[in-house]
Amino acid sequence: MTETYSYSPAALWPPLATAILVAVLGLYSWRRRAAPGAKYFAGACLLWFLLLTGGVAEAAAVAPDAKIAWHNFQAILQLPIATAVACFILDYAQPGRWLSRRNLALLAAPPLLVALLILTNPVHSFFWRDLVVGEGVYVQPGLAGWLAIGYGLLLALAQAAALIWLFVHSPQHRWPAVLILGSLILTRGIFLLAVTDFRPTALLTSNFVMVLVPAATYAIALFGFHIFDPAPLARQTVLAQMTTGMVVFDAGWRVVSLNPAAESLLGLRSADARGKPWRALTAPGQPLPDLTTLVAAADPAAEFTLGAGAAARRCAATLTPLHDFRGLAIGYLLLLRDVTEQRRAQAQILEQQRILAALHEREQLGRDLHDSIGQVLGCASLQVEAARRLLEAGQIARAETQLTRLAAVLQDAHADVREQILNLRAAPSPQQPLFSTVHHYLCDEALAPATQMQLFRILQEALSNARKHGGARSVEVTFAACDGTLRMCIADDGCGFNPGAAVDGGGHYGLHFMDERAVEMGGSLHIDSAPGAGAQVAVEIPWKER
Repeated sequence: MTETYSYSPAALWPPLATAILVAVLGLYSWRRRAAPGAKYFAGACLLWFLLLTGGVAEAAAVAPDAKIAWHNFQAILQLPIATAVACFILDYAQPGRWLSRRNLALLAAPPLLVALLILTNPVHSFFWRDLVVGEGVYVQPGLAGWLAIGYGLLLALAQAAALIWLFVHSPQHRWPAVLILGSLILTRGIFLLAVTDFRPTALLTSNFVMVLVPAATYAIALFGFHIFDPAPLARQTVLAQMTTGMVVFDAGWRVVSLNPAAESLLGLRSADARGKPWRALTAPGQPLPDLTTLVAAADPAAEFTLGAGAAARRCAATLTPLHDFRGLAIGYLLLLRDVTEQRRAQAQILEQQRILAALHEREQLGRDLHDSIGQVLGCASLQVEAARRLLEAGQIARAETQLTRLAAVLQDAHADVREQILNLRAAPSPQQPLFSTVHHYLCDEALAPATQMQLFRILQEALSNARKHGGARSVEVTFAACDGTLRMCIADDGCGFNPGAAVDGGGHYGLHFMDERAVEMGGSLHIDSAPGAGAQVAVEIPWKER
């Protein structure tokens, strides 16, 4: 064995280190063999490992026959390696399209033919015309050898075309495509120099460099750009497909990138906006929001309108600072959500609630009119009939008294009718919600339409009672919200009354109606009054602060 091989550490360690790197790349790729091109790259790594082993064995070999055997071993691996790398690039650039089963069979045929010609070259000398053994083994290619070299160059051109196509059509793969293309050009150049340079060590040197250069390049592509990892591509796909617009700024408020949704909302192209200050950008026919207001606001979320007319879009914006691992601000993330349809749907729901509340109020008003004005008119009819009988009986004085009472009742009824008409005209609406209506009738956040209507009717009834029955000179109306409860209080300085006696004695339908309305809202009605001490009507309902 010592007469056949002689190992030198200086010649052993560089190929061995490269072989370890290739083995790591091969194992990494094989574990991700479901990714496009990964299994072909794993096969190329295995062949590279064998090529390096053969190169070390040839350099260490002393006997000429051993050198020739290892030289042939490496030569047989050359075209399969080029074919495996070509399969990897074709499948990675366009998965399932360019690398069909028929194309795989066609690509596998030349390496098998070349292996057969190399093994049988002593018989026909078609592949090598001359083979010289010295410090290394060098050859003069024959016709078949030059054809194999030409075929390898055609494979390299096909790979370059696929990488250029990938560079043009897939922006997220541009850097890996550039790296692999550069490695391909460099290794093919070294190979051409090796086959045309008649030096004994040329082939060994070229094999080592031709493995080291692509191995280092693919290590950067695999571990730096994660070309076999689906997660980065999935993130890119999500950004491209998400309906929320995303704008990324650097610390100087210059645009770094826009996703397609942001381009559509703002009417800007990412390529045109990239690197420009936000304030310097103008969207076609629509002003861009002032981001300084979002930064200064306590709440980073805001809404604004883009465009005008039928094409106007309502956007909800959220601005988030971006910090690095040191906590330093390195940029900002602006998310734009199109809420146009959502706001339209909310407006439609509010309009439907308003219509339902109006219908319910009509029904309630009909009951109120029946129980109040209807009873007054019924009483008036009885008094008219009584006055007619008194006149027929000649009791003029009693008839006049009866008619005087009738006139007072009718005056009160007339005042009630006028008040009902005023109440209908002053009802809450989307344009004039409850508290604006209260302010107009005698400002807050809008309540549900049905709740607004019920509170307003209770307020109207309480003010009417203070005027008609209490003789009040002043009335104080207050609203307070605390612990999820809204409290409306109406206090007057009138003559007051006994609430228990008023309810037990009957006839006070207004108090009953106010209590019904409070119960419908899930609340309660409280009356605090005494003769000569005025009256206070308070209604409490559940209320969720917005």
